[in-house]
Amino acid sequence: MPSKCEVACGTMICGCFSSGNVKLANQLFDEMPVKDLVAWNIMIKGYIKNNNIRASRQLFDQMPIKDVISWNTMLSGYVKNGSMDEATRVFDRMLVKDVVSWNTIISGYVQNGLMDEARRDFNQMPIKNVVSWNLMVSGYVQNGLIDKARRVFDRMLVKDVFSWNTMMSGYVKDGLMDEAMSAKRVFDRMPVKDVVSWNTIISGYVQNGLMDEARRVFDQMPVKDILLLRTMMSGYAHNGLMNKARKVFYQMPHRDCITWSSIIAGAYAFASVISVWADIVAFELGKQIHGHVIKGGFANCNVETALISMYCKCGSINEAYELFERIEDKDVISWTTLIVGYARHGLGQEALQHFESMKLSSVKPNDITMVGVLMACSHRGFVEKGKHYFYSMTKDHGIVANLMHYSCLIDLLGRVGLLEEAYDLIKSMPFEPNVKIWGSLLGASKTHGNIELGEKAAEILLYIDPWKSSVNVQLAHIYGASGRWEDAERIGLKRREEEKHHSIKYHSERLAVAYGIMKTPSGRHVRVFKNLRSCEDCHVVMKLISKITGRSIILRDSNRFHHIEGGECNCGDYW
Repeated sequence: MPSKCEVACGTMICGCFSSGNVKLANQLFDEMPVKDLVAWNIMIKGYIKNNNIRASRQLFDQMPIKDVISWNTMLSGYVKNGSMDEATRVFDRMLVKDVVSWNTIISGYVQNGLMDEARRDFNQMPIKNVVSWNLMVSGYVQNGLIDKARRVFDRMLVKDVFSWNTMMSGYVKDGLMDEAMSAKRVFDRMPVKDVVSWNTIISGYVQNGLMDEARRVFDQMPVKDILLLRTMMSGYAHNGLMNKARKVFYQMPHRDCITWSSIIAGAYAFASVISVWADIVAFELGKQIHGHVIKGGFANCNVETALISMYCKCGSINEAYELFERIEDKDVISWTTLIVGYARHGLGQEALQHFESMKLSSVKPNDITMVGVLMACSHRGFVEKGKHYFYSMTKDHGIVANLMHYSCLIDLLGRVGLLEEAYDLIKSMPFEPNVKIWGSLLGASKTHGNIELGEKAAEILLYIDPWKSSVNVQLAHIYGASGRWEDAERIGLKRREEEKHHSIKYHSERLAVAYGIMKTPSGRHVRVFKNLRSCEDCHVVMKLISKITGRSIILRDSNRFHHIEGGECNCGDYW
């Protein structure tokens, strides 16, 4: 260009700032022979756009003349930066304020939740436009003050579609869909509805689980966009209405990654619900969900694995196995869930058989699978197999033994009386043994009468938790069994046995079994679940009850399942 006017220079400076080339923008500005007010305003706005509020302020202070645009630009910059103290100082210094100035400062207060300040300036505004009113309505809605938002909304002489949508979104946010003052009432009164209006009301119904109402409004909508179709499909899926979700899914003109994820997530929602019922042992509710899965066609590996876990945790290992057999494409989680389930039920042989079948199916085990395998060996006393799996899992499967694997093997060695070997393994561990491991050694020492190791384990456990009375009780039993009554009495055996005889009359599992026998039909299993380990006395009582009544009792304590039938328990009286 043979000559460069202010307009050309201003255009170039704007382009430099838009592309992030601040250095060239500065150079062009410095080379301008005459800098008009527009150029100064472009520069301070450009700095703000590039998040350099400090440079913008320095240039602003150098300006020989400032107009309302200059002041509004700085005001907007501080608001955007969240510096409301500086924004307020700029606003207070302004000699001339237009409606943009007022709306900018009010917007800043609203964004920062300062609704008292926003209301103060709003009331002082000489002239308010629809944007001013919308800022206040939006601010109250965002801060959960729906009643105040409604009062401002009702005072508006002119309402645009944004006003109506904002008010409606406030009611949706509060879950007020069909009351006298509600999202539906606002929606019905709207003179003009845009896509946002339809999306807001339908999304509100979906969020509140009102799928029939959502469908009614959805059918009335003249133009259905992809977002709305996705909202409807997601709502049906998360409410378990997968058949309807699939119908909407197939209506879509094109399906992106989010759409596919939403339809898949509907099935995963079932898995989450099933896991909840399993954790709280809600057996009947879990079976009802299983029925919905079959009728709704949600069966996939993830959902079916969750059901297997639920049946295992609720004591129905046979149902778990039958469901496992029906899974066509079994993954490592499916196999592991069943193996761990068998292990916790004391069915070690079955657990190991499925582990071998898993390997034959070319499914690689993970570290949790190996915990289940070692647990199965422990509960059944399979010493050689347990050692083999423990020492070969790194070589065969690339799994490095962690604390849980060591804990299982130590428990196994302790159960069969190999206490010295268990103690040597504890000393050779690459990490510090935890309370569970020392507790396992103490329990094994009590069972097999090893005073020396029992004392060592008890000493460490009491060092970790001096108030753990059960440690002294077990140690006292070790002394008592070996005839060392003075030592037993020294740590309070006499008093604690007296306490035990009084307390065991009220143990909850006995009451639960009695209630179960009274309230269930003859011949049905009685299931009892507790979050602590069952005591020996209660275990004996359970066996006697099963023999007398001819009822099978399934007891789950914090360690494992006990299947008690005909006076015998599959734990072999060692747990």
